[in-house]
Amino acid sequence: MELSDGKRVDAGLVLLSVGVRPELTLARQAGLTIGPSGGLLVDEHLRTSDPSIYAAGDMTEIVQKVSGKKVRVPLAGPANRQGRIAASNALGMSLRYSGALGSSVVKLFDATAASTGLTETAALAAGLDAGSAMVVKDSHTGVYPGSREITLKLVYDRKTAAVLGAQAFGEDGVEKRIDVVAAALQGKLTLGDLAELDLSYAPPYSSANDPVNQAAFVGLNDLSGYSPLISAARLKQEVEGKEPPLIVDVRNRGEFETVRLPGVHHIPLDELRYRLDEVPSDRPIVLVCRSGYRAHLALRILVGNGRTRVRNLSGGYAAISADGGFELEPA
Repeated sequence: MELSDGKRVDAGLVLLSVGVRPELTLARQAGLTIGPSGGLLVDEHLRTSDPSIYAAGDMTEIVQKVSGKKVRVPLAGPANRQGRIAASNALGMSLRYSGALGSSVVKLFDATAASTGLTETAALAAGLDAGSAMVVKDSHTGVYPGSREITLKLVYDRKTAAVLGAQAFGEDGVEKRIDVVAAALQGKLTLGDLAELDLSYAPPYSSANDPVNQAAFVGLNDLSGYSPLISAARLKQEVEGKEPPLIVDVRNRGEFETVRLPGVHHIPLDELRYRLDEVPSDRPIVLVCRSGYRAHLALRILVGNGRTRVRNLSGGYAAISADGGFELEPA
């Protein structure tokens, strides 16, 4: 398979997701107004530009609840709720439709990917001061067999700590966490609210601190300055900028010898206190590990030893693999 940039990738199976496009022939023939997103324009009662015609479903342009922008959300859940409201209003009622979050989930062989609200890219494009916290946690506590890793990315407003969205990937419990964040978005909750959220726990189902709680903790540490974060995409920009940071990899030697960022400085976490002289105090430092936890511990060690320009790469190598645009260096 050849990509648009000329890169060739060996593959036995190629899956393409090309999206959907609304069929608007009848709407145009009826003289109805089409919105800027390319969907049929409706008001909060799902009435079109002709007051006698209501519309619902994938063809309509609706409000994205988090950003407030007019978008198309071609999903069965919103379409069904719109259908109920449009039919009720056509029969004389006056129900309002406030928009959709775009919560979605897909099964990919044995894995599940799910999303709700805004991605970090969409939040930045909407003009929000967006940050993100990525955690890699087990779907339930390790004392009970069968746990699987979940990668969860929580997007938030850096000014208000408001939750903006989340994306997750894994083999077990993914949709449960995204549904929790979807409810938080509906209730306009903050990172502080998610950190305190009292979710059900027993070893077969979760951990005492659920991955949603953990992601909120990481986000709050970022906003408070206790453990500042940097995204993989932002790190890529800084590496190519005027003052590139020193990237310190704190994974163990076996991990480091498997795959690594090019040019990274390797100091295993267990050796950091004895090799502090290798970490300059006059240069920005970015710490990286597999998922972010050991980098957080390393950050606190460095801050305690006078290094003030230190950040943790949110999500570690999990984020780099998914979002960073880096060419990793094999052993």
